Amino acid sequence: QTKQAEMEADLQSAAAFVRSLLPPPGSPAQGLALAWEYQPALTLGGDLFGVAPIDEEHLGLYILDASGHGVAAALRSASLMTFLRVENMLQLIGSYDPEKVLFEANRRFPLSEEGEYFTLWVGQLHVPTRRLSYASAGHHGVLLCSAQSPSRWLTHPSSPLGFDSAAQFAGDRVTLQPADRLFLLSDGIYEAPSPAGEPWGRWRFQEAVEGQKRSPLATTISHCFTEARRWQEQSEFSDDAAVVGLELTV
Repeated sequence: QTKQAEMEADLQSAAAFVRSLLPPPGSPAQGLALAWEYQPALTLGGDLFGVAPIDEEHLGLYILDASGHGVAAALRSASLMTFLRVENMLQLIGSYDPEKVLFEANRRFPLSEEGEYFTLWVGQLHVPTRRLSYASAGHHGVLLCSAQSPSRWLTHPSSPLGFDSAAQFAGDRVTLQPADRLFLLSDGIYEAPSPAGEPWGRWRFQEAVEGQKRSPLATTISHCFTEARRWQEQSEFSDDAAVVGLELTV
C-alpha cells in the first residue's frame, strides 16, 4: 500500500508538471483569446497542445495525439512537446513553418517498437494579417468556426508521424476573420461512444460549437464536454479529451 501510494504521488506530480507546460488561458497575442479544457483518461495524458508567440507578429500552435494510453504514451508526448518548443524549432529549422516542423518531427519520432505513433497538427498565425498556415500529419480535429461563413475542418488526408521517414506533408493557408474561432481537439472528445458504441462524432461537435457562437469561448468549450458526457452517459472519458479554442476578438 505504501509503494502504491508513492507511485500515485509520483504520477500526480508528473501530471502536474505536464499540465504546467500547457499554455495559460487568456490572451496569447493582441486581439486573440485562448481557452481550453483537458481531461486525460488516466492520471497522465498523452494528448497535448501548445500555443506560443514565435516573434512579435507570429503565433505558433499545435495539437498532438499519442496512440496508446498511460505513462509510456505520456512520456513520449512530453518528449515531442519539448521538441516542438518555439526556441527549438527556430534553432533547428530557422522557422516555425508547419510543413518543415512536421518533416523534422516525422524524421525524429519514428514508430516505436510497440507500433505506437503520433498524429500532429501544426499552425502558424501571422497576427497582423490573420493569415493562418497549417499542415497535418494524420490529425483530423481542427475546426474553423466563422460568424460569416460555414464552419470548415482544416485537415487534409495524411499519414501519422513515423510511418515513412521521407514523407512530405502538404500545407495550406486560410485568412481568419474578426470573431472567427479556431478549435483544436483530440479524438477523445468526438470519439466518445454512446452506450450502444456509436461515437459522438465530429459533426455533433461542430453542431454543439455552432449553437454556442454567442457564448463566451470558455463556455462554448465547456458545453462541448457536457454534450459529449451526456452522449456517453458517463463523466469520465475512455481516451484523453482536449479542446483548445482560439478566438479573434478584434
